[in-house]
Amino acid sequence: MIPQKELRIGNWVVDSKGASMSLSSGAQVDEFESYSPIPMSDDLLVRCGFTYQEHFKIWQKEKPAPQGGFEMQMNTDYEVCDFGKRSLGVQLTSLHQLQNLFFMLIGKDISIPNMGSSTNHDANWTSGSKFSQRS
Repeated sequence: MIPQKELRIGNWVVDSKGASMSLSSGAQVDEFESYSPIPMSDDLLVRCGFTYQEHFKIWQKEKPAPQGGFEMQMNTDYEVCDFGKRSLGVQLTSLHQLQNLFFMLIGKDISIPNMGSSTNHDANWTSGSKFSQRS
């Protein structure tokens, strides 16, 4: 179960039938007792536009051109880092936490292409498996 105060419209969760879904109304948020979090994984970060920098052992989400730089960085334990690559003491364990933090810091929703809904817990985003670049 996800605490209701952690949910907002647009968050991706797993419903009681095992299907992934994006919350689209306040009424759905009120049904918080029937949702489970989608565990954070390297594959999810890739879907959200992060790239893994092997040399620094860090995940980075680049700002759109022409700005340059990075919107967010995380270490391999999914701890949010400052731009000196030091942990800020915030460890993300699920997709909805990433969505909420990104919105609070950047002021816009993070793009998650190809999420779609799934009833079979697609291994690409629920398994928690490590992204192939980090073997």
